[in-house]
Amino acid sequence: MLTLQKIADKKTLFKLYGDQMQDREIRSEINEILTSCRPNVPPGAVLFVRKLRLKEVVIFLYKNDVPNGYVLSEPLQLKVSEYKEQIEKEKALQHQIKKLKL
Repeated sequence: MLTLQKIADKKTLFKLYGDQMQDREIRSEINEILTSCRPNVPPGAVLFVRKLRLKEVVIFLYKNDVPNGYVLSEPLQLKVSEYKEQIEKEKALQHQIKKLKL
């Protein structure tokens, strides 16, 4: 198993996930993430973004798991688990709000 240290751009994502997902799926997923993480970028402009921020990579890893044949480095694993905890807290909060409304 290889250790995945960092993912800096879209091209790397395509190389890592090419055997697991179709290019169309990868492109759609990352463009959706970019649109949500970069609200100031016009919708069509996300197609031309090449470099990825750590948060965007973490979200992609959270949604699609680790690529086949790789394990996450300690820092990346920590970031993904922190993001997972944040999502779980938000879901729990939404669930509580929903209960209060009833």
